[in-house]
Amino acid sequence: MLPDDGQLVKDGGLTLGTDNYTLKEVKLLIKVLTNKYNLNCTIHFKKGKLNKVYHRIYIWKKSFDNLKPLIIPYVHETFLYKLHL
Repeated sequence: MLPDDGQLVKDGGLTLGTDNYTLKEVKLLIKVLTNKYNLNCTIHFKKGKLNKVYHRIYIWKKSFDNLKPLIIPYVHETFLYKLHL
């Protein structure tokens, strides 16, 4: 299963919406993104309703040049502007 959404953040990085993943699963995904794709990722914690804590993958801005070629073929042309293309 892949993350269902994501968003660019003000500093230029990208957050993947991995809210429904366990911390263990998020750590595994980060390990793959780091080792296989050379992306600099960290975990961001988001507090939701009833103080539930969600684990999100944050991909640093400095890794965006490595990320873009991986995802551009799968992004619909009407959404390419979101990648600052």
